[in-house]
Amino acid sequence: MIEHGFIKEFQTENLLREFIYNRRKLYGIEEVDMIKEEFLNYIIDFAMDTDWEDLKRREQLRALFTSWCFIYGIDADTKECDDALGVICFRASFEMIEEFEKYMIELIV
Repeated sequence: MIEHGFIKEFQTENLLREFIYNRRKLYGIEEVDMIKEEFLNYIIDFAMDTDWEDLKRREQLRALFTSWCFIYGIDADTKECDDALGVICFRASFEMIEEFEKYMIELIV
């Protein structure tokens, strides 16, 4: 097991909660649990600061969205997923809606 600050080999199924717990322990932060809506807002903010032509940022955006779906049990063929993608696409001013949606759900279908 490698330990460096709060970075370590995670032993739980919920990596985000483990990360938050370790961060709280390291920095003495009382309450930093991220709820579903806060995580989605973070993704939206990230998307708004992302140029679609920048492959690295686009991959990071997809990784965040994929993680959000896995953590909160959101399937690709649900209204919630469609609505979230619609908001992300609209707020980030991405114009290729079908291409964007197909790209974003590629890893969760």
